[in-house]
Amino acid sequence: MPEIGEDSETLGVIEKWYKKEGDLIKRDEVICDIRTELFTFGMLTDDDFDSIMGEILVPEETDHPIEPGTVICTTLHKDTDGKKEEDEEGGK
Repeated sequence: MPEIGEDSETLGVIEKWYKKEGDLIKRDEVICDIRTELFTFGMLTDDDFDSIMGEILVPEETDHPIEPGTVICTTLHKDTDGKKEEDEEGGK
């Protein structure tokens, strides 16, 4: 989960995933909504290229809110050799 401002300690919940494992993610596309006490916002990947949704690590509407900096999913991309590489999303 991204940090929301400096020294943010706001907890959040994944309200809805818009992508599932294996889906194509276009650059600047919202992959999920995160709800906090203050607001709900759309989470974008921090990739500068199209990628593929890897593993979802935090399910929707869990009973345990997540802290800023928590890795919520992984994304995959193909390098110039055609191999898949894995990135973490939502972490510090």
